[in-house]
Amino acid sequence: MNERDPRWFESMVAALTRPATKFANVLVHDFDLAEEIVQEAFARMWASPNMPSEEVHFRRYLYRTITNLSHDYYRRRARRPTSPAPDPAVMNPLELAQERANDEVIRAALNTLGLRERQAVYLSKTCRSPRPPG
Repeated sequence: MNERDPRWFESMVAALTRPATKFANVLVHDFDLAEEIVQEAFARMWASPNMPSEEVHFRRYLYRTITNLSHDYYRRRARRPTSPAPDPAVMNPLELAQERANDEVIRAALNTLGLRERQAVYLSKTCRSPRPPG
C-alpha cells in the first residue's frame, strides 16, 4: 500500500499506539502527557512529506519524533518558573534586586553551555555523592 493511503496509516497507528505510548511514558513519567505526545507525533508524521513507507522505518521515525517531543516538553518546562514569587512585603528590595541580578548572570552563563554540559552541571548540583576527604 502507498504510505499516503489513509488505511495504511490507520493500520500503523493501530499497531503502534500502545507500544509508542509506553515508550513516551518512560520518557515523561505521565501517562496522559505520553498519550498527547504520541498523538502529536502521529499528526506530525502524517503531515510530513518525508514519512517512511516501510514499517521498520516508520517505527524508527515515530520513536524519534516522540523522543524529540519529549525533549521539547522538558525544555519548555525548564524555562517555566517552578517556585512562586516571594511576597514583596517580606523581602528587602535591595536583596531582591541582587538575587535577580545573580539569577540573570547564572541563566546567561548556563545558556552558553551545551545540553550535555547543562546536564552535567545539573547532576553535579542535585546528585552530590560524598567526596573522599582530602
